Amino acid sequence: MAAKGKKEIFLIGFFPSQEGLFREALDSFRLTFLDLSSKAVAEAIRVSPDLIFLHHRGADSSGPTLKLLREINQSTQNGIPVVLTFDHGLERIVVEAAKEGIVDSLTTEELIPSIITAVATRTIEHRKWEKLYQTLRSDRKKPSLKDPVTETFNLPYFEMRVAEEIDRSLRYDYPVTLVLINVDDFAEVNKASGKKGGDALLRELAQLVSADLRFSDLVTRLEDDQFALLLPHTTLEQSEALWKRLASNIQSHPFVFGEKNLFITVRAALVPLNREIERIDSLLRGLQKVPRKADDESIPVLQLTKSDTSS
Repeated sequence: MAAKGKKEIFLIGFFPSQEGLFREALDSFRLTFLDLSSKAVAEAIRVSPDLIFLHHRGADSSGPTLKLLREINQSTQNGIPVVLTFDHGLERIVVEAAKEGIVDSLTTEELIPSIITAVATRTIEHRKWEKLYQTLRSDRKKPSLKDPVTETFNLPYFEMRVAEEIDRSLRYDYPVTLVLINVDDFAEVNKASGKKGGDALLRELAQLVSADLRFSDLVTRLEDDQFALLLPHTTLEQSEALWKRLASNIQSHPFVFGEKNLFITVRAALVPLNREIERIDSLLRGLQKVPRKADDESIPVLQLTKSDTSS
């Protein structure tokens, strides 16, 4: 296990010229640089670091990177999160590495201190909360972090993560956006299919949304048929493109009820997070502005102010 105190990060396959960049970005972590070799696998088993950055070398998507990633995951039972870095133009390696369970990826152009720090911090934090959730899940006397119907995270955890991401985004200067989602006419679904049918639809909807997100993104069920996506390092334009893709997938997906297929429509609003949001516990007051149903395909952007989120 990694030593107490500083979190342990392995950096595998990087060039000596890149070490200074990582030491600057990750000065609060204990760093170990290793070559792409079987020694890296043995050290990962021995030390069990909190995170691994794995660099893909070469001009194509083949080579030892995937083999090493596979060996690490098999030897540690996928217990160590891995972030892949690669040269622009080799995006195919990310597709293959995703099948092996990487949690995130960065191009070499994105390797700047603020991004490296944010990725490392949020990945380790996410792992910590996942471990805590597993502990709470096995102890029914303790409160859960997840919604029992959809298995997405619940409102208390969402509020805490929003506060953390606002703080980090201000410190490291990166955008964070919320996508607030509503199901159109969900009351009619409940009426026709009963609560059990409505819960099944929400559960399947949550699975559809989660499958198309990054490891660092967060899906939360706020209440009833309202969900929120917390998207770190994501601009409004990127969030809009993501939502259009998600909405298309959702609205073309048949939700099966007995022998019938049900198709639903969904609406969303975008909320850029910023320093104006002072009280997370009352954030939802501002979110009440989200339209329950829209008459067109526009995606509203909610600019929350202090008056929206203060008591």
